[in-house]
Amino acid sequence: MQKKEPDFNVFSLARHGRVGDVEDALLRGFPIDTTDEFGNNLLIVACQNGNKKIAKLALKYGCNINSVNNTGKTAVNFAKRFGHTDLADYLIDKGAGDDAGSSE
Repeated sequence: MQKKEPDFNVFSLARHGRVGDVEDALLRGFPIDTTDEFGNNLLIVACQNGNKKIAKLALKYGCNINSVNNTGKTAVNFAKRFGHTDLADYLIDKGAGDDAGSSE
């Protein structure tokens, strides 16, 4: 049985802004709807870290812009919570729900 590359590696790459490496993983077949143990997908991870390039990449590959993690938080929630208002505004312009009331 071939050992599968751990999913957390791609999330770590996303957290550190490694756009090219994340895109390589997606091109190799990393499913865009994969979540970490907290239910965060690549878009949410990008917004937690204020990384618009990773966020754009996640959207390019079809990530659900309104997905929620295990605690009901969205990418917009995290972007606003961590002070990345320009990223939150970008997502809202792209069709994300403006759910600022549930960010706390």
